[in-house]
Amino acid sequence: MVHSLAYAEKEWKNARPWNPPTSLVLAPGEARTIGVRFLLSPGIRGIEGTLAANGRPVAVGVPGYVLPMGTDGRLFLRHSRTVRSWRVEPEGALEIHADPPTADGWLAYTLRGRSWAGRACW
Repeated sequence: MVHSLAYAEKEWKNARPWNPPTSLVLAPGEARTIGVRFLLSPGIRGIEGTLAANGRPVAVGVPGYVLPMGTDGRLFLRHSRTVRSWRVEPEGALEIHADPPTADGWLAYTLRGRSWAGRACW
């Protein structure tokens, strides 16, 4: 979805979107072209390899991407760029500890939920 403000104002009005809603208003006679690039993977088990082969960042959350408060989780990242910084929203909801990279080059982090935030992102 390129712009989501209309959904945020109507269908999602009782929710807080992950990303700030955006919109674009075209003037009469104005045109806008938007491109979307899809990658095709040979199967579910090939998604990470397909992303990496195309220069896309890969993230793997263990045990998953939902982390109950007080539970340790692990996040593994692989990309050609380094992580320069991170920010947790809402502040203090997650504790993040950078671990040594894995033997096969994944950046590794230990995460722990610190407050009942409903959801938190970094």
